[in-house]
Amino acid sequence: MNSPITVSPQVAFRQERAAASATSTEAEQVLPPESAAANALGSSVGVSGLRAEGVEEGYGPVRRRLSAKSSPMLLRPQGMLPDDFSDMMQEVDSRGTKREASTEPAETASSKRAAPTPDASPEADESLCVQANAVDLFSSAASFETLVINHVNKRAAKEVPATGNPLDVQPLVDEAKLIEWNTIESRHAGRIVFGREAEDVRKRFGHRIMGSRFVCTWKQEEDAPRRMKARWCLQGHLDPDLRTKALAGDLQSPTLSQVGRSMLFQILASNKWTLRLGDIKGAFLASGALPAQYKPLYATLPQGGIPGIPSDALIEVLGHVYGLNDAPSAWQRTLDRALHEAGFERSRLDPCLYFLRDEGRLTGVYGVHVDDCATGGVGEKYEQALEMLKGRFEFRKWRLGDGDFCGARYRQNPQTFEITMTQESFVDKIRPLRMTRRRAQERHSPLTDEEVKCLRAINGSLNWLSSQSRPDLATQVSFSQQSFPKPTVNDALAANNAVRRARQHRQLSITFRSIPLPGLAVLCHSDAAYANGRDGATQAGYVIGFTDRSVDEDKVTAWSPAFWKSYRLPRVVSSTLSAEAQALATASGMAEWTLLLLSEAIDGPCHLRSFWSVAAKRKSVFVTDCKSLFDHLMSRSAPTLDEKRTALDIVILRESLQKTQGSLRWVPTDRMLADAMTKESADALDMLRACLREGSYQISDESTILRWRSDEKERRKLLSQSKVSTPADDVHCEPSC
Repeated sequence: MNSPITVSPQVAFRQERAAASATSTEAEQVLPPESAAANALGSSVGVSGLRAEGVEEGYGPVRRRLSAKSSPMLLRPQGMLPDDFSDMMQEVDSRGTKREASTEPAETASSKRAAPTPDASPEADESLCVQANAVDLFSSAASFETLVINHVNKRAAKEVPATGNPLDVQPLVDEAKLIEWNTIESRHAGRIVFGREAEDVRKRFGHRIMGSRFVCTWKQEEDAPRRMKARWCLQGHLDPDLRTKALAGDLQSPTLSQVGRSMLFQILASNKWTLRLGDIKGAFLASGALPAQYKPLYATLPQGGIPGIPSDALIEVLGHVYGLNDAPSAWQRTLDRALHEAGFERSRLDPCLYFLRDEGRLTGVYGVHVDDCATGGVGEKYEQALEMLKGRFEFRKWRLGDGDFCGARYRQNPQTFEITMTQESFVDKIRPLRMTRRRAQERHSPLTDEEVKCLRAINGSLNWLSSQSRPDLATQVSFSQQSFPKPTVNDALAANNAVRRARQHRQLSITFRSIPLPGLAVLCHSDAAYANGRDGATQAGYVIGFTDRSVDEDKVTAWSPAFWKSYRLPRVVSSTLSAEAQALATASGMAEWTLLLLSEAIDGPCHLRSFWSVAAKRKSVFVTDCKSLFDHLMSRSAPTLDEKRTALDIVILRESLQKTQGSLRWVPTDRMLADAMTKESADALDMLRACLREGSYQISDESTILRWRSDEKERRKLLSQSKVSTPADDVHCEPSC
């Protein structure tokens, strides 16, 4: 793509105004030349890549000319889509616009932290025209409902009413209802009760009649046209046996954990097995008949009825249909039995992860999330097991090497067998909370009830995204969640900035590298930022990934992120050492769990009492950037700290290192991947994103790094005394990630 031409703000504004006037006369009324929007561009901003009608390219990057002691340079932020540019222009900080004097108090350090600058280099922070102060220049007089109506699009498919639709839609809805009911009858999950029998049921079992409804949506499947889908659901809160099922534990059903899912895809990539994705049609209906203790059970016809069925009829529930509270649990037990019959063994650490072995050797792995599955393997035994499952359940089309699973898109490289996970489509559905310019200036004002609802929705979407595929958003999301129960406008602006960051880096992905299975190791980064949160709280975080055991030999090795977390320390700490010790103690627990799961998958099950004698054979490396903590843990003497809780954390960490036979390494802060989990630092986020894209990491020798820094310190002293430049060839440079 050719570099866009930078024009002056005045010329750019005239060009944009002329293009807008050709299609809409209202644009001239909204954006006159003397309006505040013209001033908002500033005297040093150039607009490039103006979009013309019929051109597919969106708005190009916004560039600002910088000048400092050195020669001028052009800052070129990452390219953006037209929607990004539209949102940005509605949230631009109009520095040249006259504003009313604010009566709000001065910002504290905590409030400034809540609305960070966009991630860029420190020199570029002030030059970005996208500021955290989200203001709407074009609809300052609009009502609140108008401003927030599009704050977030949570569903890809909207529910269609069961009745009263347009003439071209209602026949499709009725046809979908018939298809759904025919499926239920064919699975012996329900039957219609007519006439006198229905009247008798109402008299004798009126207390066992539940309500029901049809949920109709447009379904867009891969490589298929859009179709109407109807699902008959019971109203589970009206279940007469709800209390009994709760006491019996029938309302609980496991799902695949993030660590288990990462382990699944890492095993596939390491063994170079083809990824297979499938989903079972009508999974709950395949769970068999209702238990005798929950019979009889009836339901009323849904609103709008079933085509061809009289309105006074009832439905007798015979199987586990959607809406029954124990249906997920019943389905999980049914699938578990089928997998065991096919030869799979369930993991003791993750009940939704299964392994297949042939003479003690791992030949297949199977992960299940409700009715979706991801699997891979090799050999005759694996193929036979898969055929048994296909004969037992009705699978839809199997997808090989490319498909959706658990809300993300997975693609496998056919040459390297590496698996890449992205959530680009989900990112595009998240929208920021719109605010007027006047409202955005009330930085310390509490949010209204409606604004709080919008912020909760944004946090929910961002939390799902950051926990699944975007570790670079974890810190901002954690800070935003900590603003409750009394968030302010400043917190909403910070959440908007997180949405903007998510969309700027929408293509960022998680890649599971093809690391040879015998050398597969666990790498744990842990960090803490002392008292950088609200009310003096300390933010901590860790990043756990898979790598090769040669990482402990200071080599550049492949790296696959497996699990990460940014959180507030539950215990108040009094020093950096105390914070780092508590954070590493928490991270080591998750690293131990990951190591045990890895050992179970590769080495097979063993007795829990002797688990660590086997699991410790797998390499584990713990990384910290706290030199004092590193020295305490490497020392053989007992901790002599006055803070005894910190001393206890150190004892726990020593025991963890001994149990796992893990290595402890110290790295400088600029090499700490978990630094991005504790603070909103542009450099830390750049480091994390670079490793995510490159898929590699290196730990340099501690003594070498310290020697470099000592030499550099002496060099600066000599330069300050002699004021003579040192040749570039003599400068020591630390290797990059």
